[in-house]
Amino acid sequence: PDHTVAARIETFARVDDLAAQGDTVFALDRSQTSVTTVEPDGDETGPALRAGQGATTMTADTAGRLLVADTRGGQLLVFGSDPLMLRQQYPVAGAPYGLTSSPTLTWVSETASNIVVGYDLGSGIPVEKVRYRTVRQPNSLAYDDETGTLYVASGVGEGVQVIATRTTP
Repeated sequence: PDHTVAARIETFARVDDLAAQGDTVFALDRSQTSVTTVEPDGDETGPALRAGQGATTMTADTAGRLLVADTRGGQLLVFGSDPLMLRQQYPVAGAPYGLTSSPTLTWVSETASNIVVGYDLGSGIPVEKVRYRTVRQPNSLAYDDETGTLYVASGVGEGVQVIATRTTP
């Protein structure tokens, strides 16, 4: 309440991304290419797992999963969050980077090919459902559940692309 730091964790080399599932926060450390659980009190870490060969981004979805882009390893990693466990590992060509999710799909940008792909993770094996050409260097993704709109932001200043996905399975 007084806007002071309540706890510090010194065990990370660095923290590049955070995602939350319920009361649990997960930290992505690019230098160690790892995903680590942060205990609810915020002063210590819990279980940690290696995240491919070069994890770069992470997000959480409404199904309780952590989605990680392993850009160097060329794959989408899907972790269960309770407990932290690698559940799926799927090759993604074109340097996967940006991540977001919609009610039915996980969206992954491919920065080397300027494409965004929608995967259905429901069967336990990612199934590609749709792909769109995008702005150059599609680094950031966001999805609006109310409108069914996917937003793709360029990492090199080419703007934001708006994609209506309501017809997407």
